[in-house]
Formats: sequence, C-alpha cells, structure tokens
Amino acid sequence: MERVRLGLVGLGEWPRQSYVPILKGLDRVEVTAVAARSEATRQYAKQQFGERVTLFADHRELLQDPRIEAVTLALPNAIHAEILEEAVGSGKHVFYEPPIAHSGEAISRILGAMRASGRIMWPDLELRYV
Repeated sequence: MERVRLGLVGLGEWPRQSYVPILKGLDRVEVTAVAARSEATRQYAKQQFGERVTLFADHRELLQDPRIEAVTLALPNAIHAEILEEAVGSGKHVFYEPPIAHSGEAISRILGAMRASGRIMWPDLELRYV
C-alpha cells in the first residue's frame, strides 16, 4: 500500500512531544516536508525525519508543493485561521488543531471552504478525552 506524503507546518514543543513520535511510527505516512520559521527547527526536522525531508521557511511553499498530499498544522492559536484557510485552499487533505478561528465570520468562511474542498478535513480533538 502506498504511503501518504505529509507536510508538517509548525514544529514547536507540542508537535515535538506528540506528533513526531507518532508520525515516525506510522508505516503508511511519509513526512515529506516540514515548514518552520527557524533554521534550528528545520534542522531538528531533518534529524527526526531524515535527509530526504524537504525543508521550507515559508509554509506557503510547502502548500504549493505538488508532492504533498496532506498537511498537519501545528501552530499557535493566533495564526490558525490564516494558515488553515490557506491549507484548505491548497487542495490537500488537512489535519488541524482547533480553534479554527477567533471570529464567527472567519469560522463560517473557513467551514464553507472546507465543505467545498472535497478533501478530508480532520480536527485534532485529543484534549476531548483529558
């Protein structure tokens, strides 16, 4: 069975502790690219996912990469709306962390785009069980 080529946007402390160990253990997922602002974080990504991972300083470049089939967004709440909306518009499947946005208008707009995308949009609801 083919592996899903995943792009990871954001690699702060939370994704390092929770997503990285899981992603490394999934046989059907290949972390193909990582977008992170700092060079140190990009080098950490290379250490974790290997020399073949493509590194981007700008998430928009990752979203434009045609090799990437799905993206995981692991970002601070304040920038969820902007980057989630861009990810939804990229034509990729999206795994994202709530909140979608901080205004009703933005939430409605993004939910509409999600419904129209024809792609899988999956929220990370792990804190639901805590």
